[in-house]
Amino acid sequence: MSLPIGLYDQLVTEELAARLNTMGDAAQTDELASGEAAGPLLDLLSNTMSRLLESFETDPRDSLLKQLELVNGVLLHLRQQTSG
Repeated sequence: MSLPIGLYDQLVTEELAARLNTMGDAAQTDELASGEAAGPLLDLLSNTMSRLLESFETDPRDSLLKQLELVNGVLLHLRQQTSG
């Protein structure tokens, strides 16, 4: 699926990069400076987590437990990656 021509303010994920590659010279990207990356990265993480958490469509109690397990797993992973 190709993208309509226009300006976009979003991070280039692997999926988006694959779509941009099909556009050839019509696709141009700019790199973020390291000081500018935190906000967009946090937005991407937040949107992705929201979609994942909302995807649990089972019994409400079971759904809540799965959501908590996912969040706890992500937090644990983040702590392990950032501890020196």
